Amino acid sequence: LKLYRQLLSLRQQWIVPQLAGMSSGKSQLEFFSPRAFSVRWRLSNQRSLSLVANLGEEVVKVDAADGALIFATASLNAITLATGRMPPWSVAWHLIPENY
Repeated sequence: LKLYRQLLSLRQQWIVPQLAGMSSGKSQLEFFSPRAFSVRWRLSNQRSLSLVANLGEEVVKVDAADGALIFATASLNAITLATGRMPPWSVAWHLIPENY
């Protein structure tokens, strides 16, 4: 229950304020493997919301993280995110400033 409360609080703090005026259909999807991907949504203020996920059982090389980290699973740390290596069953959410 603590994790869900934390995630809802992060959503309210970081994501909800960015949603007003957001256009539908403004997303980019990229696969790194059959079970690892990234999705980037363009927000109304020229920022982007990014999800990078590895839902497989092996480490996967992904694009290095950028922007402000909103949430990452416990298996991730700053060094791992900077190198772009996603451990199994891990996710990271970032808020990316304009011009990225």
